[in-house]
Amino acid sequence: MSLNYRIIPVTPFQQNCSLIWCEKTRRAAVVDPGGDLEKIRAAVAEEDVTVEKILLTHAHIDHAGGTAELSKELGIPIEGPQKEDNFWIVGLPQQAQMFGFRPRKFSPRIAGWKMGSRSPWVTRPWKSFTAPATHRDMWFFTTRNPVWRW
Repeated sequence: MSLNYRIIPVTPFQQNCSLIWCEKTRRAAVVDPGGDLEKIRAAVAEEDVTVEKILLTHAHIDHAGGTAELSKELGIPIEGPQKEDNFWIVGLPQQAQMFGFRPRKFSPRIAGWKMGSRSPWVTRPWKSFTAPATHRDMWFFTTRNPVWRW
């Protein structure tokens, strides 16, 4: 079985939101839904997958701006980012005002991702980790090959 992905450029910054899913189960996650939810909805429909969670690598406005709305709309949990990013979540309204976004506040399961976490919802194991020396505020997800970064 394979883990598939589709990159969906969103927001005026063209940030890479990603849709990742298990080929066998068709269970999926949306990574960093910064905005332009209509594009994300279209990709989900085109790939015919069931989104079960949102994963956040970090809480900058272009990565997290559409998180609350998508979570509420689909009734799905938000996992990540790491607890040190909570100040970015608290500051989303100010970020939104600066860049013309319209995010809503949300409460992620900040403890949901820890280094070495494994996904229980795909048939092919994958693992999460951070790279503190280079990108301490980002999550990396990997299967055997390749290493994908969000």
